[in-house]
Amino acid sequence: MPEGAASERLLLPHLSEAGIRTRILDWRTPGFDFSQFDLVVLRSCWDYHLRETEFTEWLRRVAPKVPVLNDLPTVLWNQNKFYLQEMERRGIEI
Repeated sequence: MPEGAASERLLLPHLSEAGIRTRILDWRTPGFDFSQFDLVVLRSCWDYHLRETEFTEWLRRVAPKVPVLNDLPTVLWNQNKFYLQEMERRGIEI
């Protein structure tokens, strides 16, 4: 969904009213310089599990140049869904 889901686009006018310029962009956009942003917010990377290496390499290139939400270690930890087992061992019901 390179243009974002309808529910995500609902937020854009409110951010604009607050003076925050936004852009929904596919992480796979060839040659795009993400460092022009002040912040990258990961929303829905629907295919990252099919392109795990490519996604991880993209994150490692972008994160040193611009802050990424969530932070890199959290995103990488979350990439492999075995983190759910770790959370369950810590007493969080899954």
